[in-house]
Amino acid sequence: MAAPTYRQIEAFKAVIDTGRVTDAGHRLSLSQPAVSKLLASLETALDMQLFSRDKKRLTPTAEALALRREIDKIFAGVQELTRFAGDLRNIRTGELTIVSVMTF
Repeated sequence: MAAPTYRQIEAFKAVIDTGRVTDAGHRLSLSQPAVSKLLASLETALDMQLFSRDKKRLTPTAEALALRREIDKIFAGVQELTRFAGDLRNIRTGELTIVSVMTF
């Protein structure tokens, strides 16, 4: 089993969020076929079906909805990483040690 790519995960999240492959493509600045290819390659990488396909409609499976919760954690982690990098860039994080000597 190959590890999924960030782009595959991003496409999966966009499809779940928007409900349509075409709308996910617009969000990601990709064509509908490119998004469909990313979804198919994600399913192959994970060795599981994430969507049921009926008359060109995708319906997330129970596994897809469970996976979505884990993916939300990944995206929250990426947002936290971005915030932390900004703090580092602006020197808003670090460690401060204060030492004092008690006098009588």
